[in-house]
Amino acid sequence: MLASFYSPRGRIGRLEWWVCSTIVSVLFFGMLFWMLSFKGKPSGLPISFGLLFLATALSAAWANFCITTRRLHDLGRSAWWYTWLLVPLVGPILLFAVCAFFPGAEGANRYGASLAGGRAYDDSDRWSATHMDELIRRHAADKAAGGAPMHAQRQPVIVEKRSVPAVGGQRRPGFGRRGLA
Repeated sequence: MLASFYSPRGRIGRLEWWVCSTIVSVLFFGMLFWMLSFKGKPSGLPISFGLLFLATALSAAWANFCITTRRLHDLGRSAWWYTWLLVPLVGPILLFAVCAFFPGAEGANRYGASLAGGRAYDDSDRWSATHMDELIRRHAADKAAGGAPMHAQRQPVIVEKRSVPAVGGQRRPGFGRRGLA
C-alpha cells in the first residue's frame, strides 16, 4: 500500500484510496495545526519550521495527486480528471464523489489489471499444488489412453527438407524456409 503514495501508475480500489487519503490528510493537517500553535508565541516560528512545513505540503500534494490518479485509473479515467479541482466548488466535490463512491472498472483496462479482493490479479496460482496435480492427472490419463505425450505438443514441425547451394557452390541440406538462398 505504501508504494501507491508516490507512484501515479497502476490502480487502487476505493478502500485503499480512502485509507491513503485519510493518512495523507491527517499528516498534513496535523502538521498545519502544529505550525499554527506557534502563532501567538513570543519567540515566533523559526525559518526551519517553515521549510519543514513547505516540504510536508509539497509531499502531501504529490501523494494526493498520485493516490487520486491511481483511483481514477481504476475507474478507467485518465489523470486529466484531476483538473476538475480547478473548477471552483463543483470540481472538488465531483472528483471526491467519483473517487469515493463509484466502483472500479471490471477487468483489465489500459492502466493495468483489474483489482480482485483489494489487490491486482496475478496468475501466481497457476503453479499451485492443485493446478500441478491437475496437470499430472491429465498427463497420466493421456498416457494411459495411448495419446501423444504432453511434451510432444510443443515439438517444432519441419515443413520441408531440401538441398541448398552454399556460397562455394556445394550443396548442403537445409530445413524449411531457412534453407532458401
